[in-house]
Amino acid sequence: MRECISTCAQIYRRDRMLQLLVYLCVFVVGFAIDNTIGNLLGNLIGKQTILAEGCRGHLTKDLFEKFNLREGKDPQTFALGIKELWDIEPEKSKPGAVWHSVGWPLATDTYGGSFLYHLNGNQVAVGYVVGLDYSNPHLSPFEEFQRFKTHPAVKSIFEGGRRVSYGARALNEGGFQSVPKLTFPGGCLVGCTAGFLNVPKIKGTHTAMKSGMLAAAPWLLGAVAATMGGWVCDTLCGRLGPNLGCRIPAMTGLIGTGLFLYLGLYSPSPYVAVALLSLCYAFTQFAEGSFWSAQIHLAGPYSAPACGLMNTGGSVSGIIVGPLMPFLALKIGWVAALSTGTLVAFLGAVIWLFIRIDQPFQPRAATA
Repeated sequence: MRECISTCAQIYRRDRMLQLLVYLCVFVVGFAIDNTIGNLLGNLIGKQTILAEGCRGHLTKDLFEKFNLREGKDPQTFALGIKELWDIEPEKSKPGAVWHSVGWPLATDTYGGSFLYHLNGNQVAVGYVVGLDYSNPHLSPFEEFQRFKTHPAVKSIFEGGRRVSYGARALNEGGFQSVPKLTFPGGCLVGCTAGFLNVPKIKGTHTAMKSGMLAAAPWLLGAVAATMGGWVCDTLCGRLGPNLGCRIPAMTGLIGTGLFLYLGLYSPSPYVAVALLSLCYAFTQFAEGSFWSAQIHLAGPYSAPACGLMNTGGSVSGIIVGPLMPFLALKIGWVAALSTGTLVAFLGAVIWLFIRIDQPFQPRAATA
C-alpha cells in the first residue's frame, strides 16, 4: 500500500507521466503489503488519478495550493457529525418519519442541529452535527449529542430500545459555492473530497456514492444487452437458420460498438460521452451470445475445447491490449488510440459476412 500512496502523493509533480500497465493497479493494492511485490513493480504511474480521500484529504490540500483549485471559490466550512442506529419498540416505530432540528442543546453562538429518521424494521437513525468553528474549547460534540437525547420528545422514542451501532465523520458544509475546481493536470476530485455534500438535504454519503452509481450503469446495461442478444440469436436461428441467426445480432453488435465508441470519444459533452460509451459496451455484450452460439454450431462434437480456446484467445487479447493502448496513447493521444477500437469492430463485422455456420466441422471417420 505504501507504493500506491507514494505514487498518488507524487503524481501531480510530474510534467509528463508514464502510463505503465495501469490495469494491474488492483493487484498492486491487493498485494502491496508484501514489500517484494512493491519492489518488483515499483511506482505505478497513471495518466489520471481520481482522488476520493473524503473530507479535507491530505493530498487534496496540497493540490489546492499547487493548482489554485480554490481560486474564486467560497471558503469551505466543516462540521463533525455523530450518528447512532437504534432498535426501538414496535409501537413507537413510524417508518418514513423525518425530523430535523437546529440549536438545542447548543448555545446560540454555536452552529449545529440534529436528524432523526424512522427506518423499516423498527429502527431509528439519529445523529447530531456540530460546526467546527465553535469558540468554546470545552465543548464536546459527543456530550452535546447525548444531551440532545434527553429532550422529552426524543427520550420517549428510545426508552426500552437498544443501540445497535454508532460512528462519526467529518463533513464539508460549504455547499455548492465552496466546491473547488474539480480537475487538474493528471487527475480529478470526487465525492466528499470535492465537497459534494448537499447541505439543504443533509446528503453526504449519497452524493459521494453518485459517481460509483453512475459508473455501474454501463455494466447493468451490458448485462441486459447480453441477455437480450442471446435471446435474439436463439430466435433468429430458429426462424432463419444458424447462418443469419448468428450473423445478424453479431454484426449489429459490432457495428453499434464501433459507432458509439467513435461518437462517445469525440462528443463535446461529458454526459453525452458517458451515455454513448455505455451504449458501446451494451452493443459489445449484445454480440457476445452470437459468438458462443456460432462456435458451438461450427465445432460440433468438439465444442467444449473450441469454446475454451476462444475464451483463452479473448484473455490473451486483453493482456496484449492492456499495455498496447497506453503505449499508443503516449504516441498519438488517448482519443486516437481508443479510436482504433472502432476500426477493429467494423473489421469484425465485415469478417462475419464470410463465416458459414451451416458448414460445421466434420471429424474424419476412423479407418480400419
